[in-house]
Amino acid sequence: MKKIIYLVILIAVALGLVLIFNVGNKQGGTLSKSAKPIKIGAMISLTGVAADFGNMSKKAMDLAVEEINKNGGIDGRPVELYIEDDQTTPQGSVSAYQKLVGIQNADAVIGGIFDFTAQPIFALAQKDKKVFISPVNFQIDGSFEMNDYSFVLYPKFNQVISQLDSVIADNKINNLAMIRYKSGFGESIEHTLANIMKDKGSFNVESYTAIGSSDFRTNILKLVDKKPTAVFLDMLDFDIVKYLEVAENLNFKPQLIAYTTMRDVFNNQKVDKSKIEGVIMIDWEVPSDEFVKRFEKKYGEKPRRGANKSYDAIYILAESIAKSKTAEEIPKYIEGNTFKTVNGDTSFTSKHSAKDTPINIYNIKGGEMVVVKEVK
Repeated sequence: MKKIIYLVILIAVALGLVLIFNVGNKQGGTLSKSAKPIKIGAMISLTGVAADFGNMSKKAMDLAVEEINKNGGIDGRPVELYIEDDQTTPQGSVSAYQKLVGIQNADAVIGGIFDFTAQPIFALAQKDKKVFISPVNFQIDGSFEMNDYSFVLYPKFNQVISQLDSVIADNKINNLAMIRYKSGFGESIEHTLANIMKDKGSFNVESYTAIGSSDFRTNILKLVDKKPTAVFLDMLDFDIVKYLEVAENLNFKPQLIAYTTMRDVFNNQKVDKSKIEGVIMIDWEVPSDEFVKRFEKKYGEKPRRGANKSYDAIYILAESIAKSKTAEEIPKYIEGNTFKTVNGDTSFTSKHSAKDTPINIYNIKGGEMVVVKEVK
């Protein structure tokens, strides 16, 4: 009888431990000390012209890792994040990737703020059978296309830029110009805008080759005789500020169209808001209210520079690695599943770009950013 009672007690204790372990994993209990960690590498720009992007990306990824581990990891496996600076150069991105894969033995890699820092990694990731996600890049036919092991968290780029069509029509813009950086990104915008303007009027393009050190004087002088009613600026915020200064000196004041980086110009206390009155801005960096709340609580500032996508990339990779038995299974898992985060659902096309993303188009009026179009 004593043996039976003892056995019953042992079984009850064992069942209790199993229950506690399961509840802990579901409700944020402790990580399994013996579980193999999920190793994610990140090659991001911590120095160079994209350093602000990189620092935002790092904060977002750190937040995601903290949340995952606080809630018991993925299937009890903790996430470890290793970061290398790509210095905003192609050579730096290759060196950073090699350190993450060769030394840290990362299961997958996140990175590539700009197209020219992400693109060199595609072939390397394919060779090494390491999934690579570039959170803030787009699929661009002919110049930025992914392979079996590479993904981006934005959709096809012309799918986004084409949302300007109705806004350009509503504003009766019949003579559009563009000043763009010489890259596949800028070229894609040019092609999309050219298609939009086919039945609306004329379209002229000027280009520059140096981010952060161009003065745009020559570009503007070449456009003066074209008398554009609007100019699209393919520029980062500090270049937009320089453009505004030179354009004012040359008395060149067409309506401006820009993208997400205009938000940083708008928030720059040193910029006279009257100089950007009437600007149209297309914004594809649209985080959820919940993500903004979490980010602000941790860092005391609003997320910018596509931070929400870097956050999502951690969750996507962590789940995919945990649910896959081999490296070859990871991209197949990503292809075949929809991933849910506080920013919404993400699924991928056959070309490994996100199927869609929220888009807002604003008009700056009276010192305020007014939404004129929403795409969800």
